Amino acid sequence: MLRKTLACCLLCAVAPVHAATSYAIDPAHSYVSSYAPVWTNEGPADAGVVSLPGEVVVPLAYYWRLDWQPVNHNISGSFEAEVIYSPFHPELSRLQLSNIKVVTDAPTAAGFSLPYQLSITGGGALHISNRVCDDDGFYSPGYASCSGGNIGPVTTHSGTFGAGQIAMTGGKPPDLMLTSLTRSAEMPPAVTDYSPVAGAYAYSIQATAVPEPGSGLMMLGGLGVLALYLRRQTNRERQQAIC
Repeated sequence: MLRKTLACCLLCAVAPVHAATSYAIDPAHSYVSSYAPVWTNEGPADAGVVSLPGEVVVPLAYYWRLDWQPVNHNISGSFEAEVIYSPFHPELSRLQLSNIKVVTDAPTAAGFSLPYQLSITGGGALHISNRVCDDDGFYSPGYASCSGGNIGPVTTHSGTFGAGQIAMTGGKPPDLMLTSLTRSAEMPPAVTDYSPVAGAYAYSIQATAVPEPGSGLMMLGGLGVLALYLRRQTNRERQQAIC
């Protein structure tokens, strides 16, 4: 009976409790990027611009250019990942992310989010996008033909997976950022309209697998049972030797 109990404990200790593995994001090597407005003073103060007859010439220094520049933000947190296989094409596999818990100071308007699935290709490479015709047919019974194109920016995600490490980069570029000039004697007020860059972001994360606490506890329990078994076995052998 004791041997059966020992075998069960050791089996539970080495067997995974869940198919998914927990990963922790490394804040020191990860970031989320959004776009922020920056006013730039254009040109030397003594230069003028062409004006209509009778119009006051305004120095070029009083023209302000509005640009949208990327700004990095912190990110931390965790998620679970497991490999799943296509129900129609067993040769196709994906890395499925779940229980995603991330904390970032990136603005909500950036629309940042991690993908829920990425296709796995040779060498543990990861890729997924919403580009037309970029679907690998993971959930399709057949490989349907495709034609057409996307309207607007495409969201892409790529990376690598293996050896307890996951690296991912991706995002969605802004739609169309037009550089605008504003005529003012002073720097214009802070920009409150972020619609030109709404939903635009980029990111890069490094994540490392985290051992499950339950596995460690079961391993300790198995070792305890093993120690008890060995102790009893030793005592039994000593008693037989005395007799």
